[in-house]
Amino acid sequence: MQFQTRSKAQVVSDLATKLLQLPARHPNRPTLLRMIEGLREELREHERGVGNRTRTGHETQQSFPLIERRRFPRRRALLGAQIVFRGGLCSMDCYIVGVSEGGATLRPDDPIVCPKEFILKPRLEPPRECEVVWRRGGLFGVRYERPYPVTAQK
Repeated sequence: MQFQTRSKAQVVSDLATKLLQLPARHPNRPTLLRMIEGLREELREHERGVGNRTRTGHETQQSFPLIERRRFPRRRALLGAQIVFRGGLCSMDCYIVGVSEGGATLRPDDPIVCPKEFILKPRLEPPRECEVVWRRGGLFGVRYERPYPVTAQK
């Protein structure tokens, strides 16, 4: 019997995928979230430690720079949010799996019912008017209609 070795980053990715497949009220969700956050913290600590010392041959991995074609750089996320449509009469839960200044990648609970335009209400950020620009399987790419609201300046 052979075992496949996986990095912590791969384990975090696999756990996040499993988490997205679970129903919203599944009893194992909090446990998976704690595991993911713990592993992410270990990865951050490891990256800080590796950056402060010289690398040996077995620690380095060759990586090639990617050409970024997006107008705004995107970063990964796993944030809960709500999609509100039909003038606030209907809503559904979703996860924000990628975010940038100009838009986001969403995984809605029911992709078939999701309209082309709606208001996205992330749990920790202000609501945003969105338009769906692409759909692939259960993922949606949305563009924000307006930039973040500017707060009053001094």
